Amino acid sequence: MPFSPYRPRTSTVKQRARPWIFRTHAFLTCLSLAACVTAPEESLADFKKFVDDRDACEHFGGEIPDPPNAERMEEVLEQMTIYCTGTDARLAALKAKYWNNPGVLSKLNEYDASIEAKAR
Repeated sequence: MPFSPYRPRTSTVKQRARPWIFRTHAFLTCLSLAACVTAPEESLADFKKFVDDRDACEHFGGEIPDPPNAERMEEVLEQMTIYCTGTDARLAALKAKYWNNPGVLSKLNEYDASIEAKAR
């Protein structure tokens, strides 16, 4: 008998045996979604490294000696060169990469976009 939308379908043995397919599909879907949810935590290493470098850069930016001390000034400038170089470009790249992660983006927005010009 052809299918009719007005007539309820009767259950057959083949239809009753299919719930395991649905459960298996649902289980595999949940596993794949769980892998997608945990993956960003592992990939935040570049973000964490940037935060550490940028915080060190800002720290040494505030360490410039008031009375000019040539030895201390040289040390501070060396550290600023190590930690500040390239952070402006890295900040822009990370903002583009994590545009859809509000937690990461809010932390990135706390940083000044052009600290390298100030460091030199």
